[in-house]
Amino acid sequence: MAMMPKRRQSKLQIDSFYSKDDPWGYFTNEHDYRRREIIVSELRKYNLIRALDIGCGNGFVSEGIPAKNVVAVDISDAAIEEARRRSGSASIDYRRASLFELPSLDLGSFDCILITGVIYEQYIGKSLPLIYQLVDELLAPGGVLACVHIDEWSLARFPYALIKTTRYKYRQYTHLLEVYRK
Repeated sequence: MAMMPKRRQSKLQIDSFYSKDDPWGYFTNEHDYRRREIIVSELRKYNLIRALDIGCGNGFVSEGIPAKNVVAVDISDAAIEEARRRSGSASIDYRRASLFELPSLDLGSFDCILITGVIYEQYIGKSLPLIYQLVDELLAPGGVLACVHIDEWSLARFPYALIKTTRYKYRQYTHLLEVYRK
């Protein structure tokens, strides 16, 4: 199993990675289509109006989020450019922003927040308590939080009611989808 990088990546490193078309190979990998269907199928169970996709990358999962309006953010300018180029939906507002910049965007609250592959030390350093606070400020009362991460890498467990846990094989890893209700 590959180990998670321990050093925090810079925005420049992330942008450089996203300078290639589909750098993760999402659009050509059956594991990613299955992952997206698992996430989207779970979110279809809720009547979502406003959703926030944190760490949207190139928009691969964002395009399937079953909400009337989606704000999708990523720290990488290159990823956001690719997401906009690939997008087939007028209901998605792609924005370049880091997780830590979200409060300054004055986005209001969301009845769903999706966080996919972001809460790793390589991206957030040791700021997990701050992440909990930022998410709490953005998630509406009664809202749904869906977190999807490599099980072996993520230590985040949010302080809400855990309503569903799904583990599934993803490439050489085990993915963990946790759905919480605030």
